[in-house]
Formats: sequence, C-alpha cells, structure tokens
Amino acid sequence: MARDTAGNIATIENNVVVFVTPPVAPVITQPAADFGTNNNTLTISGTAEPAISIQLTDNGQVLGVTNTDATGHFTFPNATLMEGVNALLAVASDAIGITPSAARHVTVETISPAALVLSTPVYFPATGLKLAWQFQATGKQATTFQLFWSPTAFTSTNQATGRSIVLTTMSDSVQGLTNGTYYFGVIGYDAVGNPSPLSPLVSTVYDATPPALSIAYNLPPPVGVGPLGIVLTSSKNLAATPSLTIQPFGAASPILLSLTNVALNTWQSSLNVPAGLPFGAASFLATAQDLMGNVFNGAPSGVLLVINTIPPAGRITTTPLGPIQTTNNNVNVTVSLALSEQAALGTMPTLSFTPPVGTNVSVTLGGIGSNWSGTLPLASAMGSGFGRFAMSAQDSAGNIGTNILSGAQLELYNTGLPSPPAAPTNLVATSLPGGQV
Repeated sequence: MARDTAGNIATIENNVVVFVTPPVAPVITQPAADFGTNNNTLTISGTAEPAISIQLTDNGQVLGVTNTDATGHFTFPNATLMEGVNALLAVASDAIGITPSAARHVTVETISPAALVLSTPVYFPATGLKLAWQFQATGKQATTFQLFWSPTAFTSTNQATGRSIVLTTMSDSVQGLTNGTYYFGVIGYDAVGNPSPLSPLVSTVYDATPPALSIAYNLPPPVGVGPLGIVLTSSKNLAATPSLTIQPFGAASPILLSLTNVALNTWQSSLNVPAGLPFGAASFLATAQDLMGNVFNGAPSGVLLVINTIPPAGRITTTPLGPIQTTNNNVNVTVSLALSEQAALGTMPTLSFTPPVGTNVSVTLGGIGSNWSGTLPLASAMGSGFGRFAMSAQDSAGNIGTNILSGAQLELYNTGLPSPPAAPTNLVATSLPGGQV
C-alpha cells in the first residue's frame, strides 16, 4: 500500500506460499560402508547442513551430540560400540524437525569363538581322510573353519606342516599324504577373523596303499598233469579272505579257487591239472581289500605259470639206414633220437630195440636237451624182418612220453639179400576217358 501527498492510496497484492521443511538427511561418510571389526572404538564422520545439530545413535541409544561446521562436516571421535551388530544413525535436527541418515551397520566382534571338537577321522579309499567337527555346547560359534595337520603333535598352527583353505562347512577331506601317522586340529573364525583356540588334536594312521599280492607254486613251471599247490601272499593284513581265479591257456572261463588261511597274510589252494590242456601260460586274477579299505584287483606278481600236459615224442634215425645186413656179427648201428621237447634236467630218455628174433636190446644214450644218440649192436641171430624201437622220455613238467613219430621200425636181414616185399594185392584197373587207365 502507498499514499501520496494528496492523500491518495494505492495497493497491490501478491500470493506467497511458505514451505516449512525439516533439515536435509545427513550422510555418514566414515565408515564408508557396512563392515565388521574386532575394535569397539570407532571415529564416525559425515556431512549435513552447515551449523546444524547432529545426534549419533547406536541401535537407538545416543552416543553423542555435535554441530556441523560452516562447511557442513561433523565428527564423533572414538565412539564406543557394543558387541555385535551396531546400527549407526546421524540425526539432524532444527526448529522445524529432525531427519536421520541412512543406517550404517558395523559388526563388532571382540570375543573369540569357542574351541571346536574334532571327531575321529574316517578313511575312504576314493576320497581320502574325512574329518568333521562340531561346536561345543556353550560358547560363541565360529562361522568359518580351517583344518591343520602334521606328522608330529603341535600346539600352535604355525607348527603344522599342512592346512586346508578357509572352509564354510564343518567337514573336509584330506588326501595325497605320505603314509604314516598324522595329528589333526581345527580352529574356527568369527565374522571379523577372530580365531578360536586350537581344538584338541586327534591322530590317525593314513595308509592309501593297496595291498600287494604275490603267488607261488609247490612245483616249478612248467607243470604237467596232476595236483599243483598254489600259495597266495599279501603284503599287509586284509579285511577278509581274498578271491583268486585261474584261467588256463585255451580254457573257456576262469576257475574260482578255494583259499585256506595257513599263516599270517598267507592263503593256500590247489589245482588238479587235467590232461589234454593246450600248452601255454595260465592267467590269475585276484581281489583283496586291506583294513583301510584299499582294494587290490588284478594279477598277482610271481613266476608265470606255464602248463604243459603234452608228453614228449621222438623221431629215430639210424646210420646206416635200414634194411641192415647182419650176416657178419657185431654190426654196430648209430641210433639218433630227437625229442619234440627237451628232457627234464637230470633225466635221460631210455631206448630199446626188439629184434625180429630174440630179446630186447637196450641202447645206452648220451646227449642233452632234445638230442640224444647211442649205439645198437646187431647180430645175425636176431633174424630177418622188422624190429621195433621203444622209448620213454620225461619233460620238465613231468609228462612221460613213449610215442615215436618216425623211425620206430628197423629192417634187418641175415641173408645175402633182404626178403622182397610182398606182392601188392587187390589191384584194380579202371578205364578213363581219353584212352587212360
């Protein structure tokens, strides 16, 4: 409104809207994010409107009051926090109202977790040692865990020779250790890394080596027809009687052998080798499990078992060849005997000759292996006709052979000429096309 000197009045009106608002929400800048700590004193800073009152609360409890400076900054040095999760708020206030900041969460952990209880390790061949632990009935519980081990007892983790990664589960498997006795302990950590005391140690024997099996026989191979003793030996104690099969060369299927425990880690069986098996090596397959659960599955070590049920046979040649004239007494004939396989060590084949007339004549042989020879004395009194040789030879498998493949007969004559062979009989002629007969 305005009035001039003449008393005239003029007015003008404008609408004004007044908004009454509380202060802008403060921002906590230190700490810059939610985190955990094992320190219960902390400096807390932030920004708000300049020259405004700031109240710091922790889970609703007032920790302190201050004013922002001219630039809008505030600080609460060495604020004391409570154990556990602290929800911190900076609350700005003026005559109009109050505005809180976004909550900043700080987890304070100053109490170490209680020691864990480690169970007895259990060994599994496929995965190694399984170790598990549990919480005590009372005390703070850890949230992560770490396993430690050593071949000697230890009282602190820096004495351990091996350790796991930090785990979130309450079990772990350890494998790849050298066989031996090991001591294990576990510690737990809380959310900010405070360690628990080392658990009481537990010890166990780590053995990841399967048993080794070996086989032996009561007879040196090759073996022939008859009973054969078989001995199976293990390098370590077994959980149960092993199994053993044999499959002779050429057999359609393996034979399960019955094993009898005759001594520590020693089992015995027998096989009656039948006649007629083809010459060749037999194959064995054994399965065994030791006390730790490690499994052997395969052929046991030992001498290759060769089975030979075929007796030796002979071929005879004479010098001179037959027919041989014996009109002059004391005709000596060199007789050579070639065997189909070597004679057994320490044995000598025997050879005799039965003439057309008279008794058997022994031929003393000399030689080695499969080649033998001797002298056969012939006399006129032996008559004319065919005499026969007889032989006996034993191979290294104990097979005795008497079969002569060739040269079993020798013709003698004590006349001027040998007897002519008999005239052929049953001669039949058949005409064929083309003028042939």
